Amino acid sequence: MQMHKSIYFIIGFLFTINGCSTFQLNDKGLKERVVGCWYGESFQPVFENVSAWLIRRDTNGNFSIEFRSVDSSGEVGIQSESGTWEIKSGIYSTVTTGVAGQKVSPPYIDVYTIQSLSAKKLTLIHDETKLKFESKRVGCDYHMP
Repeated sequence: MQMHKSIYFIIGFLFTINGCSTFQLNDKGLKERVVGCWYGESFQPVFENVSAWLIRRDTNGNFSIEFRSVDSSGEVGIQSESGTWEIKSGIYSTVTTGVAGQKVSPPYIDVYTIQSLSAKKLTLIHDETKLKFESKRVGCDYHMP
């Protein structure tokens, strides 16, 4: 009976070690999977508009994004941003250092929880506003409709 308890303890311990040791690999895997170009659009109740975005994440940690918003009067606003991105402990964050080609100081920092990620779809929840951003993978030659 003592032998069975020892085996179960060892098996449980190995699963625990394996789960802990792969977490950093998961971050690397997540980083590799979000690199590229992604497009999304949705109604954003906090801003009271329909927003669309096209983001390019590079392997070197840089990003560029273009936003397009349409308010209730039909007015269209366009804004571009650039900066750096990273994933640590499963949390995605951006540091925006440029808006419309101009340097911003201090930079804007946004933090997101990765709700889901597949080869074709990424869902982020903005930690502060709780807004949901769903994006689909697109070719980097894609243009917003």
